Amino acid sequence: VPQGYNDSDSGVYTLGLYSGSPPENIAGTIAYGDSTSSVLASGQEDRYTFEGSRGDVVTISMSSDDFDTYLVLEFSGQAIEFNDDYDDLNSQIGPYTLPSDGIYTIVAVGYDFGASGAYNLSLSLQDGSPFDIEDAQTITYGDAITETLNGESGVWTFDATAGDTVTITMSSEEIDSYLELYDSEGTFLESNDDFDGLNAQIGPYEVLADGSYIILATSFGNVSGTYTLTLESGEGDDISSLPPIDPPSRSENDEV
Repeated sequence: VPQGYNDSDSGVYTLGLYSGSPPENIAGTIAYGDSTSSVLASGQEDRYTFEGSRGDVVTISMSSDDFDTYLVLEFSGQAIEFNDDYDDLNSQIGPYTLPSDGIYTIVAVGYDFGASGAYNLSLSLQDGSPFDIEDAQTITYGDAITETLNGESGVWTFDATAGDTVTITMSSEEIDSYLELYDSEGTFLESNDDFDGLNAQIGPYEVLADGSYIILATSFGNVSGTYTLTLESGEGDDISSLPPIDPPSRSENDEV
């Protein structure tokens, strides 16, 4: 079903049919603090690898004056984050907290399959946590709070005692929910996306020390929408893990 990015979009389009994935170009490695310029060939995707550690907060940016850029971040051969619409033709993933130690792959490509042209790609490591604690709201055991994301993450804090077993759930019918848990120092503890459909859940998670903990409630692709966040103390099934995701299909508007 051909459609625009927004339901209200209208206009003339050309529909093309392709077989297989775009050809890959192993563009090389990139490290924290690097910025590189390259040229994307028509119908091609450029792939860059970097080594990251669990808890690293990274930002990946791709800009171009020639085509609508599209970024995908992969780990262990699976897409874990994507972005297309950060700023006009430019894309940005992050600040994003890496879930594991290992080698990550950045896929730099055009939103249109036939896109080509010059682009710039940068990778940066952020000092500290990916949130501003001053923006945090408070949630307590037994609460179920409904809020709206508007392109930014929701930041929540709660107090816990060593030995508490907590379960954090983020549910939504509008966005692909994604949860992260940090301690009061901003140290990354857990993340989850795949509890049930679009919903995310961390827990049961055993708290190891008294203090305040921070919940980051966000969505893949920084999509805006309403969600409900619940915090419970008690037992349950442990599902705290970061799964692969399927990025939305890019447009295929080149003539065959």
